Amino acid sequence: RYYGIDISASLLEAGYEHEIAPTPLADKLPRSHLHATPDFEAPFGVMFDYGLATSLFTHLPIDYYSRSLETLAPVFRTGARFYATVFEGSGVVNRPDGIVTYDDRDPFHFRPSDLKAATPSGWAFKWIGEWGHPRGQMMIELTRLD
Repeated sequence: RYYGIDISASLLEAGYEHEIAPTPLADKLPRSHLHATPDFEAPFGVMFDYGLATSLFTHLPIDYYSRSLETLAPVFRTGARFYATVFEGSGVVNRPDGIVTYDDRDPFHFRPSDLKAATPSGWAFKWIGEWGHPRGQMMIELTRLD
């Protein structure tokens, strides 16, 4: 009942072969449940109740945030939750751990109001904020609407 998508087929394969296949986790995560895609499609033939994107939107401009939610909407049940981490900020932000984040290049940060405005119809946006991420990423929650 676990599924995953990533842009990199080689990283999915390496992760599966080195981290999953040699362990009992392979019974919970068949290789067919991982899909490489640059377009966020999830062609697994199942409807999802939950999703998690950790450190994804920190590397993508805000239009990819909107596009991913539009693409994923048909495979999320009404009421399903999608959680994602983001850096918060505007301008150039020097983070305490030495990372610098930007409005216009990787690694990206966003203002909550901009994420809310970029959230496509069919999703409700909620800013959760601090959740203990070691690099200070914030958490957002998106709920699938009818």
